[in-house]
Amino acid sequence: MSKKGSRKEFLFHIMLKENPQLLKQLWDVDYQHDNLEKPVQDGYMDMNGLDQQSGLPVMIESQLNQSDDNHFKKVKRLIDETNEGIIAWFAPSFRTEHISALSKLVHFQTIKPIKLYFVELNDSFLDELTHLNQLTDMAFWERLSAGLVVLPELSVVGCASTMPDHYQARDDHSIWVPDNPTISTYYKNQYFMRRLSKRMPYFLNVHRYKKLKSNQLNFGTGRTSIRLAFSLVNRMEQPYIEFSITNPKQYEKAMFEQVLNDVASQRLKQTNWSVDHRILMYYTFSDDFSSIVEELIDQFEWLYSIYEPILNHQESQPIIKEEQVSLF
Repeated sequence: MSKKGSRKEFLFHIMLKENPQLLKQLWDVDYQHDNLEKPVQDGYMDMNGLDQQSGLPVMIESQLNQSDDNHFKKVKRLIDETNEGIIAWFAPSFRTEHISALSKLVHFQTIKPIKLYFVELNDSFLDELTHLNQLTDMAFWERLSAGLVVLPELSVVGCASTMPDHYQARDDHSIWVPDNPTISTYYKNQYFMRRLSKRMPYFLNVHRYKKLKSNQLNFGTGRTSIRLAFSLVNRMEQPYIEFSITNPKQYEKAMFEQVLNDVASQRLKQTNWSVDHRILMYYTFSDDFSSIVEELIDQFEWLYSIYEPILNHQESQPIIKEEQVSLF
């Protein structure tokens, strides 16, 4: 697999995730979403989930131009590495040789239950994506939630299958959610991500795959050197949010300093701060895990309301000087 796709592709994946009826219109699948941009052997899978009717995994690869050799190799590898499942390749158009080669692979060289779809996107939708890509994350989500986004028209132009009718998965691919989210770091993080996604779906990076076994969950901010991280589990047993800058360019440093200034002027009593090119917000005030998660998200919503307009509209924001920044 190759590196992560463009932001336009990511917006397309979110539109599919939030409108599973688009997939149901293509084939009879009851799609339950799992991850966007999930790391695999040497790259990323664009989108994956589960067909709740058959219990089969659903894997989606997409591109916003005519099918090319790079994506052909990615889909071929999915076929090679998948024991059973539904694979869909989305593109505005397909080269005949790509459809022919993968169809022959499935029909004549694969003895596994695989169903492969070639799905075309309408050209006018690409113009819509170009427009949406110019919006901030918040503005995109507001338009999507209000039904003001023109959804893609999808059409199956080819299908190759070795899967019998009414086939049911042999293996368990279910997306399991534990009754007790505090039994491990993984399930603590899974619970946190579910709550964050429900409370702040407009924070688009919450939709991306996260390494849930890690003590710290890393989120992007859209800026190379400005980083955002969460932790529910650490050596001090103190959950925290970290907003920091590393190897900063001058204009990114100026944006960070403005965020720091605004945070300092609104400092909350429950929050402790450490300032060394970072803002560290950590918590010790509750023993109840679900309460900690809700408070952490409350604090992040507040932080987001400060940094998001600064990072997205930096040209219109006044730039403060370093000596103005003080928490003490």
